[in-house]
Amino acid sequence: MSSQQQAPQQHPDPSTTLPALPTELLTTILAHATYPHHLRNALRCCKALHALKGSTELKAQWLAHQRPRTALLQAAGAGDEALLLRLLRGSGAQVAAGLAECDGADNTPLHLCSAAGLAEGVAHLARVPGVDVNAENCIGSTPLHLAVEKGQVGVVQVLVEVASVNLCAQEPKLGYTALHLAVLSPSEHNESMVQLLCNVEESGVALGDFSDSMPLHWAVNKGAPYMVELLLCALGGAAVLTRREAGYGQNVLHIACLHGNARIAAMLLRHPEVIESVNVLSGEGHSALMVACIKGHSSCVQVLYEAAGDALVVNGVDGFGFTPLQLACNKSHAAVVRELLLRFGGRLDLNVIGASPEKMTPLLIVCKRDCSGIVHLLLKASTGLTGPVDVGIRNEDGECVWDVLRGRGKMGGKCRAVLALHGVVEPVGMDESDDEDEESD
Repeated sequence: MSSQQQAPQQHPDPSTTLPALPTELLTTILAHATYPHHLRNALRCCKALHALKGSTELKAQWLAHQRPRTALLQAAGAGDEALLLRLLRGSGAQVAAGLAECDGADNTPLHLCSAAGLAEGVAHLARVPGVDVNAENCIGSTPLHLAVEKGQVGVVQVLVEVASVNLCAQEPKLGYTALHLAVLSPSEHNESMVQLLCNVEESGVALGDFSDSMPLHWAVNKGAPYMVELLLCALGGAAVLTRREAGYGQNVLHIACLHGNARIAAMLLRHPEVIESVNVLSGEGHSALMVACIKGHSSCVQVLYEAAGDALVVNGVDGFGFTPLQLACNKSHAAVVRELLLRFGGRLDLNVIGASPEKMTPLLIVCKRDCSGIVHLLLKASTGLTGPVDVGIRNEDGECVWDVLRGRGKMGGKCRAVLALHGVVEPVGMDESDDEDEESD
């Protein structure tokens, strides 16, 4: 080894670097550091940036953070249920000292036992006088929150039977209750936890998180029919079924149609409150039918028709002035257009312009997108279910169907052929007259 090679750099002891840091910085570090090694790393980084002197009180805080844990807290943290139960049967003074102890994240022994799935230990701790079963750790989670997050069904069953457990407690960051967390949990036991919580009164089933989303919103968004059924039974057909979340202003029916979950949409539409609000617009100005048309979910269109029938507004416009048929044509969803024509043919206006600034009829939209299949559907429907399609209607730019197809060149050939198949041909001399107008201009 070369004599000039330097020895590896030794990091200073955090307990000696502590007084060299500013008071405000160290207070923040100590408040947010969960584990000692996180705190050491933070102190090493801050040492290179700050040279201010702090008080000896902060060193005392550091030593308190590093203090040895009681045997009870160590047993709970290690998941040693046998040792924990043996310690709980010890002298009252030792038990009291252990129950008052918290780790660096403000987790009590009950928190740690709940997260570790020690159901028997949780049952013993919950019966000890003076134990706060609703204590919050540094991020505001209760023992029940941790048990649900970790998928500990046995612990959840024990805690819901404790009368003093607050099932409606909400996390301060996102406002989730235990029921929210159970729905969102990736655990394979989430359905069992939802069932346990729904079977208890005052479970917070109608509480919204900070975006005003109930557990039902999240269950529909997740596409979990069994959980949706449990939550619907717990809500009992309350008016909150039509509540809109704060984000996009969507109710549960909007969300079901957004994801194309016809089964869940049918479950929701069994409730009269949902049928009565079937035409309610979301924050983006879309009804449930419009959402299904935009996303191309023809099965949801069918379910909406079967449940609501004539109550559905099929020629209404969204926030941008488009009808459901125009929205489906604009996205080239042939299956949805076919379903709309089949279910609502006699009520649909095929020549609708809507309130959009472009003033595009459904036929103009699909011709501009070269969707010859939808052109065929529209013309076929016009011969029986609806009135005739007017190919002479012009858009905001003064273009009719023939102008649009001429602008598409060879790409508009298929649509032109479909029009001819239905006996719709371009008037003789229209092309030449347009050319003369352009030359005169």
